[in-house]
Amino acid sequence: MCGIAGIIGIADAGVADRMICAMAHRGPDGIGALHGEWFSARMVRLSIVDPRGGDQPIYDSTRRVAVLFNGEIFNHRELREELERKGVRFSTRCDTEVIAQLYALEGLQAITRLQGMFAIALFDGNMVHLCRDGFGIKPLYVCQSSAYSLLFASEIKALSASTAFSARVNWQAVVDNTVQGYPAAGTTFLQDVHELAPGTIMTVERGSERIACSTRRFRTVQFVPDNDRDLDANAAKLLTALDTAVSRQFACEASIGVSLSGGLDSSAITILAAKRGATPVHAICVSESTLSDDLEVARHVARSYPVSITERSVEPDEYVGALADVAWIEEQISTFSAIPNYFLAMEAAKHHRVMMSGEGADELFGGYKTYLGHAKDAQERLDRVSRLSARGITPHPNIMHDLKRLAAARSDDEHAEIVFDIYLHDQLVSNHLQIADKYYMAFGVECRVPYLDDIFAGVALQLPLEHRVNRRLGIQKVALKAAAASLGPVACLAAMRRKLGLPSALGTMHRSLLRPPFSQHRSIYARSLGAVAPFTGIYGLAFDLFAHIFVKGRGERPHTNLVADLLREGLTCREAAALPV
Repeated sequence: MCGIAGIIGIADAGVADRMICAMAHRGPDGIGALHGEWFSARMVRLSIVDPRGGDQPIYDSTRRVAVLFNGEIFNHRELREELERKGVRFSTRCDTEVIAQLYALEGLQAITRLQGMFAIALFDGNMVHLCRDGFGIKPLYVCQSSAYSLLFASEIKALSASTAFSARVNWQAVVDNTVQGYPAAGTTFLQDVHELAPGTIMTVERGSERIACSTRRFRTVQFVPDNDRDLDANAAKLLTALDTAVSRQFACEASIGVSLSGGLDSSAITILAAKRGATPVHAICVSESTLSDDLEVARHVARSYPVSITERSVEPDEYVGALADVAWIEEQISTFSAIPNYFLAMEAAKHHRVMMSGEGADELFGGYKTYLGHAKDAQERLDRVSRLSARGITPHPNIMHDLKRLAAARSDDEHAEIVFDIYLHDQLVSNHLQIADKYYMAFGVECRVPYLDDIFAGVALQLPLEHRVNRRLGIQKVALKAAAASLGPVACLAAMRRKLGLPSALGTMHRSLLRPPFSQHRSIYARSLGAVAPFTGIYGLAFDLFAHIFVKGRGERPHTNLVADLLREGLTCREAAALPV
């Protein structure tokens, strides 16, 4: 696990150095540099696979191909054995070299054979290939503000740190966030900064005077239900696939733990991990009270299996004190609903280098109430958004397209399938996976997500709708609950528990943000940066934190008193007006 960054089109070591320094938290174990006539790239490393031999960049046998890589390839051992049978000799045990050697033999077709979570930069002569895994588990941002250079990085703060980048608020993303809770179509809150789409390869080719960029999709994740309507058979296949995914993701040279909320998703992972061997699994829980329902179910899991638990209780002053750091980590106008991840990752770093998380299960099995919604609900929302458009506040065309698809659904089942499609491709990537990665990596911990393992997801994506959600009975995660039933009564307890989710762990503290002094805040920066209306309350504070850190501060980690300073309107009007619009 690493952080990667660079500038392509211009060789500028100073720019690359500043970018990677902004992500030093992602790689406490070393730094790597790669220079060429037309690029400068860097990486920081968190050693997981082959700690002694896996320093990057890594080359193929001919040293024609160089690789910088963030992530894990879970089938690298099988690919290595195949390559060795073809006569390829390896100099390390790491998965990065497998990428380099496989690409040297097969070209970009090699990327389609990788099973794992990855963001890769492949340097091959006059071409650089930027690649991102099919689900978008690992983040990769790009910024091309001219015809002569392109910046790429694992985090936005690295782009903000570059003198080759001018940080400006993307107001279209602000509008889209207001409508759907996150920016649309891979955009971000900074102008000209985009996510590389999941399952995509961007090729940057050197020209005589400028660079040429092109993209191609190598994988599209989608539901393709088969004709198997046997729930017991599908549940058995799911359990076997999940057990395989947990086993191969638990195979790790570093210490590994599990995030345990007490819900079905994390409990199933924990139980399967505990069944693997005699060594107890270490789970970490976060709550605001030792009497919470979440902790009680987690304790049931620990009493029934070889699981040890660390319970991290959060105090109100800790919660408020984390707001500025959370805004820096999330790199967005935060809702602060994911703050439990902050304390979870902080605690995890004291014990482990790798953590397992239940991300992805909700999107595969319909874990949100929206999956049980109706077309008329979408029509009402479309009408509200249309009224905004009439006032000049126009969401991205992709949002309008999705709302029209939902409103035009001819049945509730069709409506549910459209929700599955939208959440799997948009919300999961742009919201949940990005945030999970950034929280853990802020503390130098790798986050693995077995539910999105290629083996497990391959089975889940073939389930018919009725094995994901039973709309008639209002049951969600049907097949996953059936699979968990065979794990014993504790798993059944977790399956029957009302869905609360990790954010509920600090629910009382989160609701305090709706009260003074937060509710009385009026944004300091919004008007000077071009907002058409004042931002108030916690949203106004969240905007100010984003503007202060990523527009004024160019991605630097904020000081601990920033929230108090903003609430006291500590910044002068002159300073706010000096920001670029």
